Amino acid sequence: MREVPVHGGRDLVLVTNVKGKFYCTGAKCPHFAASFLDGACTEEHVICPWHNAKFDIATGECVNGPCFDAIPSFKVEVDGDSLYAYLPPTPIADCVDKPHKCQDAKDKRVFVICGGGAAAHSAAETLRQEGFGGRILIYGDEKYLPYYRPHLTKRIESKSYDKVASEQALRPLAWYRANQVEYYGGKRVTSVNHEDNTITLDDGSTVKYDKVLVATGSVAAKLPMTRGMAPLSNHFTIRTVDDLRELVPQIKKDTKVVIVGANFIGCEMASSLKSTGANITVITDMAVPMSNIIGERGGSAIMKLMQNGGVNVLTSQQVKSYTIKGGRVTNVVTANATLDADVVIEGVGARVEMGLLKCAEVNRDGTINVDSSFRCKGCPDNVFAAGDIVTYPYHIDGSPISVKHWNVALQHGRVAAKNMLGGDAKMNMVPFFWSNFFRKGFRFAGVANGVEDIIYEGDLEKYKFVAYYIKASKVVAMLSMGMDNVGANMAEALDKGCAPSYASLKLGAENSETMLQCLRKRMQS
Repeated sequence: MREVPVHGGRDLVLVTNVKGKFYCTGAKCPHFAASFLDGACTEEHVICPWHNAKFDIATGECVNGPCFDAIPSFKVEVDGDSLYAYLPPTPIADCVDKPHKCQDAKDKRVFVICGGGAAAHSAAETLRQEGFGGRILIYGDEKYLPYYRPHLTKRIESKSYDKVASEQALRPLAWYRANQVEYYGGKRVTSVNHEDNTITLDDGSTVKYDKVLVATGSVAAKLPMTRGMAPLSNHFTIRTVDDLRELVPQIKKDTKVVIVGANFIGCEMASSLKSTGANITVITDMAVPMSNIIGERGGSAIMKLMQNGGVNVLTSQQVKSYTIKGGRVTNVVTANATLDADVVIEGVGARVEMGLLKCAEVNRDGTINVDSSFRCKGCPDNVFAAGDIVTYPYHIDGSPISVKHWNVALQHGRVAAKNMLGGDAKMNMVPFFWSNFFRKGFRFAGVANGVEDIIYEGDLEKYKFVAYYIKASKVVAMLSMGMDNVGANMAEALDKGCAPSYASLKLGAENSETMLQCLRKRMQS
């Protein structure tokens, strides 16, 4: 890959050579303008280094990741030792074609989407891109258009959260109107009635559908002792724009904030709230933060990072109770300490409540089983589900997995939509997740269920390392910190069989560099 200045140096294009064939595309990801030069290139795709957005190298179409816009793609010709790309005089960013398949204006079908998050919007956009000409009706719990939820915990805003919701919308209202996608915010679906092909809304009204996609997502989990508790004015979970709208006005310099939970959400909130000058204490029942995700050694590095950022971290402690006065939490009580609290945030994960589909196979964790096309098992063929609420077959080994990641939900929506139209699309994506806190970035790829060992490469104390997750003597997942070139390639390496072997990692014979070499060799041979 090479960036080439054009238009007198005012613009850049990316030129790639894949097995002797040249391509010319835009040089930056349209999501957050990351340079593809820092990312990855495969036989078919260029990949963003930050959030794993993946674009077809020939057409520019976004086929994976948290982006819906294509990148520009230009005709290339080779003449002897010279390479020519045909570029218009307009800015590169304005050169994106947005081809849609022809839509049948006579299509009278109604497709209903339950939920207003990543999978819901992705499905609606894909339906239009694929030529569906019927009605698309989306019903979401929140009053806002679908928005970029990962932003919420990574940055505390001083502006109004109505403005945040508008700025972070996946598409503006004008897009919904232009594409005739009907979005009904603040309307909750209470049941899907598969026998008569209707949904029931929280006001008692019903809507007829031809096909339905259930993508209602997850909600923030709570500690067992606070489930069912009356609302407290300074006690929060973080999931929505409205959660932040209520929380942020209570945060000021020296506000005593206690965060219960030290997984990604808790760590992200600690980082973003620390920027306000608040006093932050994080409580976790683990020996070190995120040890269940990143292992003991990695967790120790994270704890040092948080402490260096001014956060007080209490480990191996469970919250026993809250002291409540006047509808507020005044103290958080553990077995070893009683902490004063002005604000309490529970960041203890997410959970699914799936009572909409009586026909569905429901698992103990609340998710429902779908097949590889995202049809609900046990339900008629016109009932689909996607996102956090589903357990689906992993394309690498066929095992059932449930993944509550933004990128994964978006891809679910794309695949489900194509199959709602009679296609045969498959979910051939290695799960990818990212996080940022205290100015350090994490990238995670794979499925780490039942991991038996974690092998580290790099310098954990300098926050520049790769963690390899081992199951049945194979690398099944990877996490990188401070190594964007590796992070951009991890999912591809797992998918293409280029991950190092367990034995070679133990012997020091393979590492991230040999992994990258394997991928480069595939691209050129």
